[in-house]
Amino acid sequence: MNVRAHNPKPMSLPPTGFPNRVGFTLIEMMIVVAVIATLASILFPVFAKARQSAGNSVCLSNLKNLHGALAQYLQDNDDDFPPMHLVWDVSSDKGGKVDREKIETQERTHPQSFQNIFAPYVKAKAVFRCPLDNGVVTSQDQLQGLSDKTCYERFGTSYRAAAELGNMLQLNLADVKDTAGIFWASDGAGYWHTKYSRLPLSEMVDDSGYRNDMDHWNSNTVFLDGHTRASNFMPEVWDPYVNFLMERANSL
Repeated sequence: MNVRAHNPKPMSLPPTGFPNRVGFTLIEMMIVVAVIATLASILFPVFAKARQSAGNSVCLSNLKNLHGALAQYLQDNDDDFPPMHLVWDVSSDKGGKVDREKIETQERTHPQSFQNIFAPYVKAKAVFRCPLDNGVVTSQDQLQGLSDKTCYERFGTSYRAAAELGNMLQLNLADVKDTAGIFWASDGAGYWHTKYSRLPLSEMVDDSGYRNDMDHWNSNTVFLDGHTRASNFMPEVWDPYVNFLMERANSL
């Protein structure tokens, strides 16, 4: 039996001048880059908004927990507000520099600082930190430039408590009739939850010395009755608080 040898068909090679393509052409790469850039421009604001919303929710939850800590403290202390060490904002009498690090270290470590008084009444120190905390501007910063640290890193807390209730007037909870109108704790700065974020000093203070964007700030705040809300801090939170303190002082 004759067996014919099988001769495979020779492989055909691409015609000269037309090699097999490997990779993308320049135009294709430009199209891909343009598509990615378009998607990024659409998605980045969405992600930023989602991050802002999530941080805002955590912040409000923190403030709720801090009010719960206050309720427990008052229960243990006959409803008397605590005397509290609060020295965030210090300016030099002579207009010179102050020892900013010394001030901030004292605030973090003083046993009567807000976070140290109420640490035993919270499950974790994380409740003293707002996720959107990106710093606060103080008088010493006006002279020495902005600090690149968060409010939490500088002072041990992102939140400013109503320290004057126990400091100036040594009040009892029964002395506060409008607990829904008097705040207990609020964001250390009112621009964390707004479009302003972190501004240079030249844009934060106008010729009269006032921060020219405060009308647009919103601070997350918890009040003595336990409710929380985002508020324009100066007119809605601070002014009623100061008026209450003055009325109480005049009645003594």
